[in-house]
Amino acid sequence: MNNWTNGIALSGVRDSVVENCEVRLPAHDGISLRCTENTTVRNCMTFGARHGITIGGNFRGRGSFHTQVANCRVSRAWDTGIVVGILSYDVLVTGNLIKEIGSHAIDIFNCRKVTVTGNQIHNWVMPGMNPYPGTFRQAVGIFIHTDWGVTRTIPTENITVSGNTVVCDYEFTLPLEQQRGEKKEAAIYYSPICLQITGDLVRNVTVTGNTLTGGAKGIHITALPQKEMQSAKPQDGTPQNLTVVGNTVTGQKFTALECSGNGIPMRGIVANNLFADYPTGGWDIGGTGLVEHNNVK
Repeated sequence: MNNWTNGIALSGVRDSVVENCEVRLPAHDGISLRCTENTTVRNCMTFGARHGITIGGNFRGRGSFHTQVANCRVSRAWDTGIVVGILSYDVLVTGNLIKEIGSHAIDIFNCRKVTVTGNQIHNWVMPGMNPYPGTFRQAVGIFIHTDWGVTRTIPTENITVSGNTVVCDYEFTLPLEQQRGEKKEAAIYYSPICLQITGDLVRNVTVTGNTLTGGAKGIHITALPQKEMQSAKPQDGTPQNLTVVGNTVTGQKFTALECSGNGIPMRGIVANNLFADYPTGGWDIGGTGLVEHNNVK
């Protein structure tokens, strides 16, 4: 099978609806929207594939505009559940169930005006699903970032994440091979993060009213990875204008909140959140410049 085979693919179309469809085991995307306008995907189910549902554009500057993904069920994608990618604008992802994903559940990058609300995410970076696991697998329930490489100069901005439930409840601290009784030297370690905001042109992000339970880390706010900062302007290394308010973050094994800016200040507020049931030292806003107010921790 061609590795780029999609289940349903719309490209260059407008005023379209994909509804009540079931897609199983394509090679790449279950449902792919490329360079579309006024498109809705609702009440669909995807199983398997690399990505469950992908929204994006192309490297010639054309994106997808005014898109809704609503009330869909995405499971067992070996890479990402729902992708909102390059040059997407005005996207609503709401009421979906994303479960048992090999890497990220919802991945948001190089796009503008995206709302992710009222979704349920249950277990991502699942052991044994990704065919290219390496020795360390770290992935995110809701991941907001700029991509690396040729698309790195395209901002990710005006993102709202609200009212989502993100739960990781599988035993990830034991290497997969040890769980199977195999030799320790071949161990693969897993580190699920509930929500991560990673810098470099990430701006105007609101995270509010979400419930994040379990995993290795609850909320992780960080600069662009050091290896990617070689060509970055110093002021572009961290996310800016962040509002993290009114979330419930509980039961993480390592950190409930971890912020690191590599010495580059961030702007934003972390307020009125509940952080509970995490290890000593598992709450660190650091010297990032973020304002902390009235959190229960």
